[in-house]
Amino acid sequence: MMADLYNTIYNSTPLPEEKNEFMQLTEEYLSRAEAINENIAIVQKVKALVYLAKNDYDLAYQHFRKAITIDPNHVTSLTDFAWFYERLGLRKHAILNYSKALQLAPLEAIYWTRRAQNYLYHLEEQQKALADLKRALAIDPKQRTALQGYFWYHIRRNEIEEAEAVYKKYRAAYPDSRNLKRFESFLLASRGKRAEALEIELSQYDTMFLYCVLGMDDKAIAELDSFYEKNYLLKNRNAYLQLKNNAFFENIRDHPRFQEILEEHKKIYEENLAKYGDIDI
Repeated sequence: MMADLYNTIYNSTPLPEEKNEFMQLTEEYLSRAEAINENIAIVQKVKALVYLAKNDYDLAYQHFRKAITIDPNHVTSLTDFAWFYERLGLRKHAILNYSKALQLAPLEAIYWTRRAQNYLYHLEEQQKALADLKRALAIDPKQRTALQGYFWYHIRRNEIEEAEAVYKKYRAAYPDSRNLKRFESFLLASRGKRAEALEIELSQYDTMFLYCVLGMDDKAIAELDSFYEKNYLLKNRNAYLQLKNNAFFENIRDHPRFQEILEEHKKIYEENLAKYGDIDI
């Protein structure tokens, strides 16, 4: 039964149209596993993930805490709990859980990368982020997310030559990746080639940042307003630290609408911190 539960969660990648069926199967196996023994970390962790998928943060939080209490060294409970905190925008809490996981699994390059991504949301922690990205690539020189992290780190700082070098490494490792077009668009924009950059089709998220790089402030604000309403506020996710610290937003941060959006997310961030932040950091 535990094997069925494990395989359902970790060896399945459902298509969007299969999501409901996948969730039903997960809950069926979970119910049967609980009947055998609910005092197992993976059972409580999976239950937390089920609630998280339903945007029920209160119950997800309770079951993540149960999982960690049952087994403080259960690595994927720690990393999934970190993901829970990422969604809430509580990045320091995510860092704490990734740090604990890395003590137990120091050769998992993705955990170094994920911690680095959370460090990047804090302006005072940039060097720690770079150190973690280097550690990830020392373990796995082709670690996809680490290479992406390096690229965006340099682009946000307008370090074009460095970003170009990372782009070439990524292209050599992943020649068919859809991310290449994203990278190419931002490299063009950073070099002032507006028309060519805008010709590349991007997601709304990337388009928002591209407008920022190109100095198209009104368009950037319009995309930002739509994106964060649809993808964050309506899904109870929080982006306060990203809005506050992401260098892409530097030129529009004083815009009245930007400040309104920032305050909306700050309020939710503080509510999340009061509600779910009762762990030592």
